[in-house]
Amino acid sequence: MKTLLLVDDSEADQFLNTSLIEAYAPQVTIVKAYDGSEAIKLLSRRNFNPDLILLDLNMPILNGFEFLSKYEGSPHMGKAPVVVLTSSNLRTDKAAALEYECVKKYLTKPIATQNLDEIASIINCPKEKCLH
Repeated sequence: MKTLLLVDDSEADQFLNTSLIEAYAPQVTIVKAYDGSEAIKLLSRRNFNPDLILLDLNMPILNGFEFLSKYEGSPHMGKAPVVVLTSSNLRTDKAAALEYECVKKYLTKPIATQNLDEIASIINCPKEKCLH
């Protein structure tokens, strides 16, 4: 079974994204974090290694860029690929996010059904291939 970590401070977006993903891929387990700090705590657990992280950028406490810096800079965390899913359509945000090696895709909210195929292809990619 595949595991997806959904990091977003919006309960409405959490609900919408969870509903779409569960309908599209019911075999995927979704774990939720409501900010980057909560996600880092989850990822610090030895037994938690998701297959994909869906990440919002604009969040309180620890935003998406701060999360990415900590995540890529930490040798003890698993290196699941990241798909940025954010309301920001700024080219500067997209360029900055794609600078991180772990970021495989940049999507703007709301998630579209055609994006589910892209997300599925990333979550089903062997990690050693997706991270290069």
